[in-house]
Amino acid sequence: MSWAEKKRSPPPSPITSLPEDVVVDILARVPVCDYPRVSLVSKRFRSLVSSPEIYSYTRDDLRWAALSIVSMLSFATGTTV
Repeated sequence: MSWAEKKRSPPPSPITSLPEDVVVDILARVPVCDYPRVSLVSKRFRSLVSSPEIYSYTRDDLRWAALSIVSMLSFATGTTV
């Protein structure tokens, strides 16, 4: 790759550096009706929204994950929920 080609290429998106389990957790919160649009973001997103892994999350899993995060944050800051 020449210097001119490197200069023209856009910088990598910060979302590409996220671990896959974090991206899956984020995508699991997106309504399924928006998956066609999400699949246009990148090849990685396209493969994730078409994989069965994304559907393994249930609302209960997401609710418990959210409650865990709130509990950890409130413990760390000394506040009550």
